[in-house]
Amino acid sequence: VTALLGIAFHECAHIIYLNFKKENEIIKDIENGKIYGDFDAETPEKEALADELRNAVQNPAYGKIMVRIYHTLSNIMSDVHDEGKMCRYFHGLVEKAITFSTESLRSGGQSVETMMKSLENGKLNKLSVMYSVILQFARFGSVIIEDDTDIHENEFINKLDNISHSIQDGCNTDDLTVKYSAINNCVLTLWPFIKELVNESENQNSQNGNDENSGNSSQNQSEEENSNSSQSQSEGNNTNSSQGAGQDSADPSEETVNNVLQSLSEGVKQGIGEESTSPRNIEHNTKAAQRYDETGKNQSSPMSDDDANNIINNAVNQMTKQLATQKAENEVENKAMSEENAVIQTVNMTSSHKGKKTHIIRDLDVSESDKKKYDKYMRELGSVSKTLQRQMMNALRDLKDGSVAKHKLYGRRIEATDSYRLDGRCFSNKKLPQDLPDMAISVLIDQSGSMMGPRIEASRKAAILLHDFAAGLNIPISIAGHCTSFDGISYFPYVGFERINRNDKYRLMHIDWKNACNRDGMAVNIAADLLQKRPEAIKLLIIISDGQPNDSNYGGEQAKKDIQEIVRRYKKKGIETFAAAIGDDKDRIKEIYREGFLDIDDISKLPKTLVKLVKKRIIA
Repeated sequence: VTALLGIAFHECAHIIYLNFKKENEIIKDIENGKIYGDFDAETPEKEALADELRNAVQNPAYGKIMVRIYHTLSNIMSDVHDEGKMCRYFHGLVEKAITFSTESLRSGGQSVETMMKSLENGKLNKLSVMYSVILQFARFGSVIIEDDTDIHENEFINKLDNISHSIQDGCNTDDLTVKYSAINNCVLTLWPFIKELVNESENQNSQNGNDENSGNSSQNQSEEENSNSSQSQSEGNNTNSSQGAGQDSADPSEETVNNVLQSLSEGVKQGIGEESTSPRNIEHNTKAAQRYDETGKNQSSPMSDDDANNIINNAVNQMTKQLATQKAENEVENKAMSEENAVIQTVNMTSSHKGKKTHIIRDLDVSESDKKKYDKYMRELGSVSKTLQRQMMNALRDLKDGSVAKHKLYGRRIEATDSYRLDGRCFSNKKLPQDLPDMAISVLIDQSGSMMGPRIEASRKAAILLHDFAAGLNIPISIAGHCTSFDGISYFPYVGFERINRNDKYRLMHIDWKNACNRDGMAVNIAADLLQKRPEAIKLLIIISDGQPNDSNYGGEQAKKDIQEIVRRYKKKGIETFAAAIGDDKDRIKEIYREGFLDIDDISKLPKTLVKLVKKRIIA
């Protein structure tokens, strides 16, 4: 039932978010020999390949191949884009069903190792493998790999690495120019494999033709003369065909074109486990457009009008329920926030903060602008989060079920099947099943004036990525900011541990610098105390700051000792504290937090660094 709902919501996502009319126009242009978007042709060699592609798409024979590829990749990127927006907006049953359906689809794909074996025994060719790898990465955000020990020595993975960022952009953008430019880069990567297969096929056709003509030479004299004449003409045609199949190929035979199309179909099956993603009738422009035009009216799908209406009505009902619960969510959250406020006001403060007040400021309102900004960030960070989530889930599955780590330089047993390896990686270690660890995360962000510019931008990205990563793994996470007020501190809770409200993530757009100072110890005391009350076994407090504490009668050695006392007190209660220092005061932050100091040399690496820190603490 969940899988069927996932399919239904998938189609609804296309109806809501897919620009059928514009997509149809673009594909029609490609069918007519005009490529939409740009190429990342930064070298003369790639520019030459791009020119070849522009010429090839105008050739009717090659045009069939190109249109097939553009159709399939456009469908895949639309699937990812539209499903992603559906999940981010509606959550709940919609997100669960779509995720379940996608994971079911992924289970039908083949691993890179399996495809390489099929390549070695001749069941697949290089074009099929490269196409499969691209489709897998586009659809699922990662490639199915059994053992990543030597994977970066793989030719196909290396080529994928060169276009991976472009593919991610194409899957997450609302801009069709960016999307089709990403597809162009995929086709540019596939083009040498297409040419190689065309050459092989044309040469094989030529050889078969010569063999047939040789057999005719044993006929009688009259027939021999006719045969010689025919053979002479055939040889001339074969010469032209062989030449045309090279770099300047202009006219591959119909048999060769069908061979390439078959290889592409096999690539789809190997990559994502189904052939239906590849359009069977190239006159229809997208998978969704085969079912509906831009008005939503059923056109050519076997789906009946009643079925389509039921799907739409069910989706509308689901969305209506989501919107109807928003008011109730706000009421529940207001109550929870009041309870949290009461707890915060009773936190046992150190002597440096006695008599200081905590002003808790949380704006429940979320605007459409906040949602658009969040979606923009997720186009950059979403694929990273999903890849890390999948890696984490695989690691946790190994912890729960136990596993065998192979291809090790040393271990407890030798794998006979790997004894041939020259690098000595023939050992394995068995990992016993373990109980899964549970974790709660608190993120505390300095929002003082010195955080303005790239520092607060990096902090906001880190919060978004950490939140999406934790939410995807059901890890409770709290995200708050702080700065000074006239009589204490302002404390800004953006995301609470209980995730009562689905709009929490959009409030992360409110993270910004304030024209104020920072009284770090008081804010750390609050965040640590709230975290300490959580039931999870692993409690992780992440502090993002750029400089030393600075407030009236609070700074220097006094502030240092105050923070160290707070960190030490809560460490005894099971809280691990890490401080990510960005800016010019790293030495000071390191002096305060010592072994918990995180040196972020490149501010752009802050989001990924913090997520990897969380991952390491869970599976250590």
